Amino acid sequence: MTAGAGDLRTHLMRVLIDAGDEHLADAIEHGAVEQTEKQIEIRTLADYRTSLEMDMDTLTQSLRQIAGRDVRVTLGSNLQEGELDPSVAPATARKPAERGASNGQTPGEAAGRALADPEVQKYQKLFEGQVREIRDLRGYSS
Repeated sequence: MTAGAGDLRTHLMRVLIDAGDEHLADAIEHGAVEQTEKQIEIRTLADYRTSLEMDMDTLTQSLRQIAGRDVRVTLGSNLQEGELDPSVAPATARKPAERGASNGQTPGEAAGRALADPEVQKYQKLFEGQVREIRDLRGYSS
């Protein structure tokens, strides 16, 4: 593959979004994708690592599709907030207000719908956690 790391990251995000794997695309957006001759290493913030670990098969299949060959995919160490390189920000990323506006919703309306979703409530109870941020990823695809 001749694409640079930023291009690979953006391409992977688009493939995942097109496949309906928005949670994985979000983890990739908050991470780094580094390609060497022998493998592709993915690093992300600690908050997103579990999503990647649970869906390594999907990630590997998506990267094989992009590369057009068998690739070894590994998870590297967690990134820290300051390690995210702004120069590899995805071309598909837009400000939250723009994402909500693209489908006729305000960000507050999208958040209200997400928090009312029974699946979201189930996971909040299961993990005894709270939702810190809600993103409507439908506006990311082009």
